Amino acid sequence: MLSSTVKSADEVIQLLEPAFQHARHVITICGRIDARNLSSISSSVLKLSNSHHNTTEWLRRQLEGNDLLLSSMTESMALNHRETMTRFETIDKRSGEEDRLRILAWLSSIPYFQHHKMVYGELLQGTGRWLLEDSQYVEWRDTSQSAMLWLHGIPGSGKSKLMYVNQGRQLSHYPSLSA
Repeated sequence: MLSSTVKSADEVIQLLEPAFQHARHVITICGRIDARNLSSISSSVLKLSNSHHNTTEWLRRQLEGNDLLLSSMTESMALNHRETMTRFETIDKRSGEEDRLRILAWLSSIPYFQHHKMVYGELLQGTGRWLLEDSQYVEWRDTSQSAMLWLHGIPGSGKSKLMYVNQGRQLSHYPSLSA
């Protein structure tokens, strides 16, 4: 602490003066406290300490409750967001499909819906169900990307009938367009 040698008693007194002043303040405060006040002061300090502890515990419980509430609200909002997005995607997909069908109807005056309905009506119940339930078909049908499903087989094996099965499934979703 001392960077050089102390040369005189005055220098020592000058260096110790701040410590002496602090000690004088402590002695003055201690002199004002007598034995009867000491018990009262001790009791007050203990009450303050307990009050501080109780307040701290109360705040901690409040924060924990708020954390649980916030966590629950966040989880609920995430679920609602996912559900809303799923519904929006479904509506958007249907709207896009309806627009596509309207454009096709505008491009061609050939009544292909009636032809598809007629051929679809001639199919036996359950025809092509295996295709509609196949995981590759379902993935192709549900994708939002442009994709092609390729069915191959010998002539007369029923590829066109399967196309009508798929078209009939689509027509059932849009009865106003297929009338």
